[in-house]
Amino acid sequence: MKITFLPHKFKRIALALFLLVFITDFFWNYDENIAAFRKGYEDGRANRPFGGELEKVEFSLPYVDILLFASMFLYAFSKEKIEDEFLYLKRYEAFMLSFNICVCLTVFLFFCGFHTLKTVLILPVQLAIYLIVFYFKKREI
Repeated sequence: MKITFLPHKFKRIALALFLLVFITDFFWNYDENIAAFRKGYEDGRANRPFGGELEKVEFSLPYVDILLFASMFLYAFSKEKIEDEFLYLKRYEAFMLSFNICVCLTVFLFFCGFHTLKTVLILPVQLAIYLIVFYFKKREI
């Protein structure tokens, strides 16, 4: 079965989108990150014990997660400059290995007590693992 991939130029578009969203998100939340770091540093210097509830701070907006996932998806399903059957085999091996790693990681985290693991995080993690594994499998050629 032959899968149709996006043209190779989508790799550059995906990288540009990923960097743009990542850098924008970092600078958008820069003040909150620095304030949280200073508060923790000052509490540690004053030997104040932690007391009370943790504040839940959202550091990223949902659109950031969606755009980061979309850029990884575009990059993963874009053609290489030279696409042949051997590269299809490497893609398949990378997908199977990333799927197995993700399943083992999910089971491990479940048995370690992370019962509230969000299932929406599994697909982006698997896609990130796939990109890393495929990069190294491609270098074996």
